[in-house]
Order: sequence, then C-alpha cells, then structure tokens
Amino acid sequence: MGLHLANLSLATRLNLDPTMDPAHFDLNDIEHEPTDEQLAALMECVAEEARRRGDLARRELMTRLHAALDAATPIPATHERV
Repeated sequence: MGLHLANLSLATRLNLDPTMDPAHFDLNDIEHEPTDEQLAALMECVAEEARRRGDLARRELMTRLHAALDAATPIPATHERV
C-alpha cells in the first residue's frame, strides 16, 4: 500500500529516509520501513486532517441549519415566514 504525500512539508515533518522518494511512502516496504516516530507523525497528520475536515463539515451543517431555521421562523410582527 503506497501513501502519497501531497504536501512536501508533511514529508519533512515525517523525517523520511533520504533514500526514499519524499512524495511516496510505502508502509509495506520492508527495506525502508518507517520509524515509530515517522508512523506517529503520520498518524498525527491524519488526525489533524480529520479534525480539519470535521470542523469544516460542522460549520457547513450549522450554516444550513441556521438558514433552514430562519426560513421556517415567522416574522414576529406579521407571523409571516421570512
């Protein structure tokens, strides 16, 4: 299973073996196995990305929820929908 690192700063953070292509990281390559530190950094990067995407999705859902509530809430003075 090859893992392609789109962000070169990510490759730098992982401190990849200089003999390895920094844009390609093969977890099954037994000749160039990643260190525990590299794997921990990879897991942290994956967790950061998951949090970022989760926050983005949460904000989008809240925006849609607020828009739906605004559309369903009548104007107090006229009891009409906005």
